[in-house]
Amino acid sequence: MKNGLFKNWKIGLTRPYLPYVLALLAMLLAIPSLWTGLVLDDFYMKAVVRGGTPLGETSKPLLHLYTYLDGNPLRTEKLVDKGLMPWWTQKNAILNFFRPIPALTHGLDYLLWPDSPMRMHVHSLLWFGAMILLVSFFYRRFIPLPWIAGLAALLYAVDDAHAIAVGWLANRNALVALVFGVASLLFHDRWRKEKHTLSGLAALFFFSLGLLSQEAAVAICGYLFSYALFIDPEKSKKKKILSFTPYAIVVLVWLVFYKVNHYGVRGMESYVDPIVSPHLFLGKWIFRAPVLLLGQWGLPPSGIFEFVPQIGKTVILIWALGFLSVLFYFFIVQLRRDHLARFWFLGMMLALIPACATMLSDRQLLFVGLGAMGLLSQFFHSVWTHSNSRTSPFQTSLIRKFSYILMVVHLILSPLLLPLKIGAFTLSNRVFIRYIEDTPLGDAAAEKTVVIVNAPTFYSLYLPIIRAFHGQSSPAYIRDLAANLGFTIPIRLSRPDLYTLTAQPEGGFLWFLFRDRSQPLPVGSRIELPGMTVDVTKSTKKGIPTEVSYRFSKPLGDSSLVWLQIQNRTPTPFTPPAVGEAFVLGKRWRTWIHFLNGNQGVKRQKMH
Repeated sequence: MKNGLFKNWKIGLTRPYLPYVLALLAMLLAIPSLWTGLVLDDFYMKAVVRGGTPLGETSKPLLHLYTYLDGNPLRTEKLVDKGLMPWWTQKNAILNFFRPIPALTHGLDYLLWPDSPMRMHVHSLLWFGAMILLVSFFYRRFIPLPWIAGLAALLYAVDDAHAIAVGWLANRNALVALVFGVASLLFHDRWRKEKHTLSGLAALFFFSLGLLSQEAAVAICGYLFSYALFIDPEKSKKKKILSFTPYAIVVLVWLVFYKVNHYGVRGMESYVDPIVSPHLFLGKWIFRAPVLLLGQWGLPPSGIFEFVPQIGKTVILIWALGFLSVLFYFFIVQLRRDHLARFWFLGMMLALIPACATMLSDRQLLFVGLGAMGLLSQFFHSVWTHSNSRTSPFQTSLIRKFSYILMVVHLILSPLLLPLKIGAFTLSNRVFIRYIEDTPLGDAAAEKTVVIVNAPTFYSLYLPIIRAFHGQSSPAYIRDLAANLGFTIPIRLSRPDLYTLTAQPEGGFLWFLFRDRSQPLPVGSRIELPGMTVDVTKSTKKGIPTEVSYRFSKPLGDSSLVWLQIQNRTPTPFTPPAVGEAFVLGKRWRTWIHFLNGNQGVKRQKMH
């Protein structure tokens, strides 16, 4: 009966309608995204398209939809004053992406259903379904055994790493980029195997569209290079290299266009350009690569790495290196004897390079997953069909047991986690929106300076945007004293005089966002802002501030200053310490789970 069930399963994976079934299955698993609503950057994008940004900017062309920082110091200063960027932001920082195709899809949303986030999410779901459909065709074309191709498509369709990419409207660009990237690979294969010239042109065209959708689409070059090494039927190495040349030229032209028009990222530690800063990127890659691969192949998700304290980061990194070492040990036989397995592996590893250029998150794994699921399906085939004849009985037993673990993770847990992750993303978004909506600011906020003492991540950045979305006035100035990746963090406050407050947040400041190590702020550094001067009183050897003195132009108790703290997951008024007083605001926490449990309550503890 067991063999009969396995046989029926294999037959099901070869059905001609399977790609459509998998596309529908993936969309059904992602249904919770329909209730996610607008999240973070979605509010900004709506303000850009329809006008009414906190800076008073009118609606911009869609080409500016992904322009956050354009390198203009005057505009950056305005963003800092409005709280959209922290005080340590480099004035010449750039966070500017050229993504015209997904921008047009958002423009279509706001043209057809401007006030219906649910319909916008339906639009994203359709792109997700199209992505799974093309990926299924892709595996069928590249994998000779139909049931293995169907298994690879199934594994990719239910991969929980897709959760945020499909659940976040602003991340639709990743889905669009993968659709065009996979189309490029399909036409490239037809060109190389069937000598169909028009297919070669189509491959180049769709590859260009992928680059115009998301920068990560350059990962397709990794698969094209791997294809030339392991799959291309051409015997001449020179001709294999020439087949890759047109794509390299497109990438070169794209890079020149990016640099000339000031697109890309500059002045941020969280984003690293591997071409501009290869040494810095290598340092990031060393720990980002294994954590991302762990998120792709096992648990926990890679995004959790950014939210745990240093000891947690160390544990995750050690676990990742150990797990991946075992994984590679069991895959080594497959890689040695199977050229297709080597294609998947090398393509996956090369696709990992652009994924490591930014903050860790499973949403960076869409291109990495193409090779991972292709390799995993072939591994399952070798185990289930007893094709590892060169291994010892002991190795065979270990490989089979390890395959059961991977089956549980990818065929049982992943389809369960996909909707759950989207649901958790929706819930966390609603909590964050409630933070903003519950902020106790009156109608006179436009004339006030709001000082936020212990905000969660990005609270001040989105406070004016979401208030504008609700038709509420934005404060004249917003000053965030110690934003950090912790939801709320302990912060030591002291007041030496009427005008000054010294802050020392546990874990330091959220430095790697909006500033890089080439622009340190050592002790003695000063930043002048309207109504407030920032002096760095303590810093690390690398010039990262650990204690800062904020001197206001008015006494801290002046009515023009509105002080806020986060207490029991609620924004509440805050009273600055008395002159000569020092205390710790907040409670030490060990993991982000304390936030979910509501155990991040703020407590004042007087220091002697």
